[in-house]
Amino acid sequence: MDRPRVVVFTPLYPPRKGGSATYFYTLVSLLKDRVDFTVVTLETEGEPTEEEKGGVRMIRCLPERFSTGAARRYRDVVPKAFSVLDRLRKEGGYILHAHSNGIYGYSASLFSSLHNIPLIKEVQDTSDRGFVLKAGNVKRWIAVGDFVRDRLISFGISPERMITFPSMNPPELEILARKYSAQRRNGGGPVRILFVGWLVNRIKGVDVLIKGFEKAYRGRQNLELVIVGDGPDREELVEISKGLPVRFTGELEYPDLIELMAGSDILALTSHEEANPRVILEAYRMSVPVIATRVGGVPEEVKDGVTGLLVPDGDVDALSRAIMELASDEEARKRMGMMGREFLKGLPSWEELSETILGLYLEYSGLDIP
Repeated sequence: MDRPRVVVFTPLYPPRKGGSATYFYTLVSLLKDRVDFTVVTLETEGEPTEEEKGGVRMIRCLPERFSTGAARRYRDVVPKAFSVLDRLRKEGGYILHAHSNGIYGYSASLFSSLHNIPLIKEVQDTSDRGFVLKAGNVKRWIAVGDFVRDRLISFGISPERMITFPSMNPPELEILARKYSAQRRNGGGPVRILFVGWLVNRIKGVDVLIKGFEKAYRGRQNLELVIVGDGPDREELVEISKGLPVRFTGELEYPDLIELMAGSDILALTSHEEANPRVILEAYRMSVPVIATRVGGVPEEVKDGVTGLLVPDGDVDALSRAIMELASDEEARKRMGMMGREFLKGLPSWEELSETILGLYLEYSGLDIP
């Protein structure tokens, strides 16, 4: 074997949307000429498929069980995960690079322990409990942001066994930003507030956003809210937004999302929990200020009064006031958008991250390749 063999195990991968999908796709794209990758991810349209695409083996076989009860998740996901990982093991040794996400990450962790497979665990959110994060034959944890790192330390994981990187925009965004950044805001039209994310109220607080938006709209009128994404609470959200200037787009292809973001005035993120959300950085690249809840790692990215405004979690009144404050002050929006662009200059590059991870692949494969 002249290059490392790596199985990337993640429920979200394109064409699925989400931060982890973009993250793993970017990583694989940057390293696929030097790493033998197999990506194991969710089925598409309920049917398992296997193909080689762009030099990467794709196995789409995991059942989607995000919204089912725990018993069904364990019953359906664990056997399928073990089956495909064991099949790959019989083809030869590999390193497992797994997203720590829920039952999917836990399945990969258990398999790595059972068969003594080196595991690199990617931790990009704050929902998993300590025993899930610690499970597995873990050689290194990759913590996305300082809040995630500190949370891992609180569970007794040594910081010497971690690598910490902040969220970073994908290289593709630079091309799109140059294409769309000339698009300016609405000139006299409504101030557009944009939300991008999974429509799950218990995590993303989209119902709180709509309530705060409604209160601001009743006091100001010249506002609109555009909600990008999909999820199990969409019908409920459509119902509570009736009579308001709220538009649901569903999921968008990345270029369409960036074009929409370029024409927006404010990004709103009203999550109840977050780690290091990349959508904030995408907004900064398009010079869009942010209103967000002060949770998790969000304050690492949103500098209150400088790149946006932070509000307490679940506080509809504070959210409404923040919306009205930014909506009524175009100069403040421009200034904060510019400072958001400046914030991005202090982040590491994808090249740094990918080379660091390649070093781990080589180390745990026992290879020494320049």
